[in-house]
Amino acid sequence: MLKKICRLCPNTLRWTRPTEKTGENKKAHPAKFGFGFEEWLNREEWVLSGYEGVEGEWRYVHIPGMFTPKNAYVGQEVSILFYIKESNKDALAVGYLEKGYVLDEKEATWAAKQFAKKNWLQLMHDEVKAIGGNIKGLPPIPDDTEQLTWDKPLYYANVRFSPGALHFFDERKIIQPKSYYYTGALQWDGVIPEKNYLAPAVSVPHTVINKSVETKKELDRFSEEIRTRRADSGKPFYPRQAPIQNALAKQLNNFLMPKNCKVTCEDERVDVKIIEPNGSKTFIEIKPATSARDAIRLALGQLLEYSHYPDTSKAALLVIVSDASPEQSDFVYLKNLKKIYNIPVRYVHWPLGAKKLPENELSNFLTIAI
Repeated sequence: MLKKICRLCPNTLRWTRPTEKTGENKKAHPAKFGFGFEEWLNREEWVLSGYEGVEGEWRYVHIPGMFTPKNAYVGQEVSILFYIKESNKDALAVGYLEKGYVLDEKEATWAAKQFAKKNWLQLMHDEVKAIGGNIKGLPPIPDDTEQLTWDKPLYYANVRFSPGALHFFDERKIIQPKSYYYTGALQWDGVIPEKNYLAPAVSVPHTVINKSVETKKELDRFSEEIRTRRADSGKPFYPRQAPIQNALAKQLNNFLMPKNCKVTCEDERVDVKIIEPNGSKTFIEIKPATSARDAIRLALGQLLEYSHYPDTSKAALLVIVSDASPEQSDFVYLKNLKKIYNIPVRYVHWPLGAKKLPENELSNFLTIAI
């Protein structure tokens, strides 16, 4: 998989639609026309499906740094760290794409026609006009949606990715790329920028029966405190992660507190931590992903670091929770990690949209029977 760093034009609406620009490089597209094609990067409702040979729903976007004159990246998977650079200011990492796929011209042509058919191209024109931009920087509206008004379909879209694969940081971190070109991707080591200090743990409230109003207020404060702690520590807070983390922490706490276990969030940098009566610790990382394999890859390095780096607290059990359904090969892989390297890691599937886990699944988070 390619790993790249790409520049985005500044945007105050988290790249859901264009916003006004100031202080841009005069030679860049955002300065010439008042907008960048990447400003619809996070338009979550713009999802396409039905291209021959491609299953599922996909977001189709244009990322300037992934466009090359000779289509050098076509057909390859890519993960991307995104940053912005305003005049006389530091470059700031703003988010990243877990995994995308670089389009060829045939698929891009299909996607471009869908933009016209679904009226998205008209909306793009309207939104550029709304900020005082120049629509000459956009393809004209076609009379026939089967025809393209530009002969370069990769200007419409050059990357597709699964909904949920795009993440933005609550707090932006300074980075130092070697250059600041929009139309050039730099090599990325795959490391997500984050601060190097630990935020205090968040205590999990115990749900009180028959006190629904008080309990709801307490749980709302709990959810907001988790989000704030993640922002303080520089860890991204993914939209699909939030409900899983909140619900799992509360379910574990309600189940384990009567058994003299302690459950916290954002403690020692892990999403959820359990301390059993004998002192054993379980570190839990929640990783929404497009596959269990991706979730394991994203979580495992973090769990090992949090558990085994000098001056960290060793965990007796590492648990990865994801909404990606595992395959048999995923369990074989985890079994090999335990057998060959003695890594005590488990995988728990949180079904997409679920409010809680079946109670018999909760034993997967414990080192001993309680």
